Amino acid sequence: MISIRSATLWAACLLPAPLWAGGIERGIPSMAFLFEEGTYLELTFTYAEPEISGVDRLGFAGGAATGNTVPPLFDAAFRYRQDLTERLSFGLVYDHPLGADFDYPLGTGYYLQGSSAGMTSQALSALFRYEFADGVSVYGGLRVVEADGEADIFFPVPYSVRADGSTELGYLLGVAYERPDYGLRVALTYQSATEHSFDTVENGVPTGRFSATVPQAITLEAQTGIAPDTLLIGGVRWVEWSEFAVATTVPLVAYEEDIFTYALGGVRRLSEAWAATALWTHEPADGNTGGALDPTDGRDDLTLALTWTGEDVRLTGALTHSWIGDAEVDLGRFSDNTSLSGSLQLGIWF
Repeated sequence: MISIRSATLWAACLLPAPLWAGGIERGIPSMAFLFEEGTYLELTFTYAEPEISGVDRLGFAGGAATGNTVPPLFDAAFRYRQDLTERLSFGLVYDHPLGADFDYPLGTGYYLQGSSAGMTSQALSALFRYEFADGVSVYGGLRVVEADGEADIFFPVPYSVRADGSTELGYLLGVAYERPDYGLRVALTYQSATEHSFDTVENGVPTGRFSATVPQAITLEAQTGIAPDTLLIGGVRWVEWSEFAVATTVPLVAYEEDIFTYALGGVRRLSEAWAATALWTHEPADGNTGGALDPTDGRDDLTLALTWTGEDVRLTGALTHSWIGDAEVDLGRFSDNTSLSGSLQLGIWF
């Protein structure tokens, strides 16, 4: 029914934009690359310009505005897979699963002016996939996650903290079912939590260690052919953000609820070389914000992508416009915020 080469949710004709999902997750990971053929390398580059601003909702300093609190973001990732036997393949992923970068500009009169916080991470995953004869396959492997962060807060009293990098080991497990004649694939992936312990320096003084959990997650990715050269794609992701908190002497970021993200869209082959994708992504607004260092509540994304496929190369460009949910956090009200993201993905078969 359909012969779009390995088109599936979150990848192929769709790129991982914008640069965040639920909580402080940077994009939504996909196992789609494992289902490519032969030896395959995928490089992804994403740039985003968020506009996240608010006002003092209690009217201090005349209801001062925050200014834009998030600088432009850039991210790069790679994925690689190769066949080991007729049924067994190996995959490798390097990405940045978590990230945050908030900076309240000086000179606004907002009570948090000059305050900032950042978190960076990187992860390396080594995976294996085994294909059975009936369209069922299983995959899994180990995942090494490194994270660190820092914050400088100037209200109600000056406070700074530095958390040195913590590297921990987790794992991934998944199962998939395929019917290539119908363009059908369903993949379910479990990502384990990783428990991190950080050496901390608060206000310039070493203060021991604190712990934080990078939460577990489950992702369902699905596609099916609905007409010649047309795929329906969709999925659901759950992340246990209720188990995540950054709290040293001062509570910085925490979420009360887990976060679900939903997606639905389509892929249409335009010619032998060209295909187009449209995808709507929705994260419900439910009052589950991360506080002043993550003042958002839900979002909606519209992604449009165009893919060109040659004999051994695939190039995809995508644009995502995000409508970021309104939020009231501490003394601030954040509303009417958006983000524009652009992605470029290069896939090469060897």
